[in-house]
Amino acid sequence: MTLCDNPFEVCCGMLVQAGRRAALELGQFFRERYTDFLPPYFSYTAAHSECTAFKRTQETSWVANAGMWPPAGPQVWDYDGLGQLWTPVPCDYLPLLEDKVFKSN
Repeated sequence: MTLCDNPFEVCCGMLVQAGRRAALELGQFFRERYTDFLPPYFSYTAAHSECTAFKRTQETSWVANAGMWPPAGPQVWDYDGLGQLWTPVPCDYLPLLEDKVFKSN
């Protein structure tokens, strides 16, 4: 087993707990700030999430979306209580070699 195979170790470039917390709080802030603008729950026509192909940015997007789109209405699914905590929200990304936004920096 290598260091990065251990789920309890943080490897270089990975999102740490403080980063996860900050991303969740950012999503919650957006939900509170734009509550009159956003629909009550996630829909593919209401929002689109995009990030780079780096695992850290993908995880940041997933956690921020979890904060912004808490389970509501028909999206509450209860599998051992997990569905009460979050709604899966997809995040699109391009492979790094095709990501023109990332390559432009």
